Amino acid sequence: MNFCLTPTTVPKKEIIARVEDAIKNLPIEEADTVSAKVSLTLQATKTPKDNLSKQKCTTLKALKADKIYHHPPSQQKAEQR
Repeated sequence: MNFCLTPTTVPKKEIIARVEDAIKNLPIEEADTVSAKVSLTLQATKTPKDNLSKQKCTTLKALKADKIYHHPPSQQKAEQR
């Protein structure tokens, strides 16, 4: 499968933690400004629309649920044999 699924949630806690870690060496006023801007941006953030059709989404869920399905070996593994 050569596509990337859209995320189901925005990792807000991780973003906040990384921003706080990055701004800890800034002066307090600048750090507060950056923190406020990030907070406002995250509040306005919406989850992106799905990039898969309903049929593809259903098929992907079925494949994930199928415990017998095995991914075919990659081309590189096939060449090593």
